[in-house]
Amino acid sequence: MSTTFTEAIEETAALQSYRHEPTAQLTKHSPSSSNHEDESPSSEDDPSEEPPLDDNPPALIDPTLPHPTPSFPGKEKKFWGGFGAFKYQSNRIKIINKTPNLTLTGGKFTISQFCISEGQDPSNINKIGNVLPLDDKHRITFKVGRHGTEEVAEWWKKFVPPAKNTFVSKPHKLNFAFLGTLRLDFEGKGGGEGGSFNFFDVALGFGDYAGLINHWWFGGSICTAIGDNEVSCNGMSAEGGVAGLEANFRRGGFGNSADEVEITQGTFR
Repeated sequence: MSTTFTEAIEETAALQSYRHEPTAQLTKHSPSSSNHEDESPSSEDDPSEEPPLDDNPPALIDPTLPHPTPSFPGKEKKFWGGFGAFKYQSNRIKIINKTPNLTLTGGKFTISQFCISEGQDPSNINKIGNVLPLDDKHRITFKVGRHGTEEVAEWWKKFVPPAKNTFVSKPHKLNFAFLGTLRLDFEGKGGGEGGSFNFFDVALGFGDYAGLINHWWFGGSICTAIGDNEVSCNGMSAEGGVAGLEANFRRGGFGNSADEVEITQGTFR
């Protein structure tokens, strides 16, 4: 069927009417790059109508909550600084009696001075006058963190020069160091003489030498190095008696564990 001239005119008019219908305004998500200065932004683009900025936006992490401690699967890792949680260590040193004439029955260590690396005793549990008893295995336990520093090593050197410790040397770094009175209680073997004796200004430290493995250091102002990783120290009677005890202490050398001090000889004087 052919289209008449009149019908063609009507179709053309309808098409022109469709092309001039208003189109929906598009929302802009970024500034326009158009050079037309006479274009007015829509209400969505008008900066004056944007919501005000929040001066206190919500925090991504609630500052009132504790920071999470990182976990290491299969292995516990402890930290001394700001990354991770601090944890006190039970640092134990064992006193082993190897004298032929005495049996060690007990004792204690009374703190008179100490030096601890910064941040390793945040609760200040170590104090002058604290008494640390020997446990049933003859061990003394120091509750403190571990982080070796040269500052503690320098403190040790002032009180315990090489001639006064079993290594006849100077530590590179120490985690902590304590000075105090070491009291040791003995019974005589075979009905022999015994007693309790105070060894004043005994020094116990934990750290390394020249960057090597950590181990205990032993010495004191009343001690004298005699070779073979031993010092001789004079003890005074703790019971008011006249007699004293000259004891040899060994720390280091072949067969001596890094956490043991051996009493190799005890002579009454």
